[in-house]
Amino acid sequence: MKRNQAKDLLRKTDLLSYIHGESARKEHAIMQGNEWEPYIPTHFIYSFFTFNTLYNIDWKLSLERRNLYNFNSAPTEENKYDLYLDFCCNEKEDDFLIEYKDFFIRYVTANFSPDFILEELKKIQLDRKYSRGGIKEQEKIDNFITACEKCLKCNCLSKDILKCIIDFIYKIRCNLFHGVKKMQDLQSEHQQIRLNIYSTFIVAINQMVFSYLEYLRGDDITEGFDRLLKRLEWNPTLSSHRSNHRFEIEEEE
Repeated sequence: MKRNQAKDLLRKTDLLSYIHGESARKEHAIMQGNEWEPYIPTHFIYSFFTFNTLYNIDWKLSLERRNLYNFNSAPTEENKYDLYLDFCCNEKEDDFLIEYKDFFIRYVTANFSPDFILEELKKIQLDRKYSRGGIKEQEKIDNFITACEKCLKCNCLSKDILKCIIDFIYKIRCNLFHGVKKMQDLQSEHQQIRLNIYSTFIVAINQMVFSYLEYLRGDDITEGFDRLLKRLEWNPTLSSHRSNHRFEIEEEE
């Protein structure tokens, strides 16, 4: 029974990892007149949809019960992605955070240099919806840029830095989905570049949970879930499986 549950958990996390990989590469276009044109926010939308799926999972409970469980107590979105970071940024696992920091910075700067990214972020302006917030809203932009500087220029990464980055990008998500942004607003070259930058941040943060799970269970999956399920005092030997079927995420009882 335990063995089958662990295999099922592995299969489901593998499928989520596959979806994450696809969302990072997905291209989308819309018909404009008689021609297909790239849809500018594609990567941002798909990467954030994936992030939304991942931070809605109660990862601690899922490992304990060897199945995927969504939060049942319906905390706020901020609470949920904060708990996602709590799970991945385990202070007892400093080695993982060092390894992940190196990946994070390499991934985010793969297409743009740190100086270029920071210069583009300094061009952010308050949208009409948030301009009434005045100094308070501008402080959020400044804090976001400061967090990016600490990461990209000072080679630092922590839960607080990641939280600051997510807090700001979540506002971009809300503005894009529910705010005043229109397609013509996204035609600006700088807007497109910044959406690309935000997308790389989110994709790297999505990768965090899969890297952490891989770290916990060891590089060789045939060695089993010895570290991943250590608290359950069970040490199976499994091979990696991938399912093409949809799966259901359980609700906490």
